Amino acid sequence: LKDGVNMKYGEDWTIKRERANENIFKLLRSAEANTLVLFRSFEDLQSAYNYLLDRASELKRKIFCYHPDMDGREANLLKERFEKEGGVLLATGRFAEGVDIPGEALTMVIIDSLPFPVPTPILNREQRLVKERLLRKGVDPRTAHWQSFLMTSFHIMASTVIQMIGRLIRTEKDYGVVVIQDRRFYQWVGEEMRRRGYLKDDYVSMSLRSALEYIPRFLSRFRNY
Repeated sequence: LKDGVNMKYGEDWTIKRERANENIFKLLRSAEANTLVLFRSFEDLQSAYNYLLDRASELKRKIFCYHPDMDGREANLLKERFEKEGGVLLATGRFAEGVDIPGEALTMVIIDSLPFPVPTPILNREQRLVKERLLRKGVDPRTAHWQSFLMTSFHIMASTVIQMIGRLIRTEKDYGVVVIQDRRFYQWVGEEMRRRGYLKDDYVSMSLRSALEYIPRFLSRFRNY
């Protein structure tokens, strides 16, 4: 989304979260598709869950929610219920890998926020070592800093996004839409992912308003095949 919310960690989380929740609600209501919504944290997930519950009568879709205390068996049962009954499944990164929901059971994935990793001491050390190695090779300091970021934090984020996108298309007969709500993808991340080979195909950038008109038409065309 060109006008999605920049979900970078920082101030005004409550304001940004409310706007992102509103975007997700409008997308879900417009598409009327079996949808997996992926969040970077349980705090984000819980906020969206509460927002959607308050508007359940307008949404007219069953809402399934992954909880942090679920073990593997319970998470699998949740996935099976969603696959059988349809609706909206809210989850975190655990559902970004290895979840297979083929066909009409899943036709839209919404990525709420780009999954940049938290800068832990280990990650910071890895980035510093990469930067120091580049500096020893004579690379300009600013370029070395950027390249070390791309080779560590950016690589982790981009690889996770590809895994998230992969939840949608599992067989040759699958179809659907992936929506990245986070505006940073439109601003620079998408082009950098394509330039570095993470994305092989093109993507479409559009406003929320345009997406609300485009997505239902797109899905309807494939449903009729």
